[in-house]
Amino acid sequence: MNIQARIIDLLQELKQAGMGLLFVSHDLAVVSTVADHVVVMNEGRAVEQGPTAQVLEDPAHSYTRMLIAAMPSRAPVGARLSSVDLPPGSAFRSSRVRSEGDAPALSARGLHKS
Repeated sequence: MNIQARIIDLLQELKQAGMGLLFVSHDLAVVSTVADHVVVMNEGRAVEQGPTAQVLEDPAHSYTRMLIAAMPSRAPVGARLSSVDLPPGSAFRSSRVRSEGDAPALSARGLHKS
């Protein structure tokens, strides 16, 4: 058993013990195993949400459909992602790489060890 599988098993055990979990991932295969409810985000905005099985089996948003099509078990080897309607100025439209002067994509404040 690989490390990822062991971690997923541990998460499942914690979930069964009643622990709440916020799981962030691009790996929809893992999400489908771990999450009861899913929120699909695109550029920091929720574009679709609902019970995991419902969202993955009948996606309403084009971005969700693109993510599902990109799942390794569904995409042929070497396949390119299908096009998706992206808003003007979308970070995904540009090939520009972040530089040191750019604002951080995510920051956290007020974290304390307990």
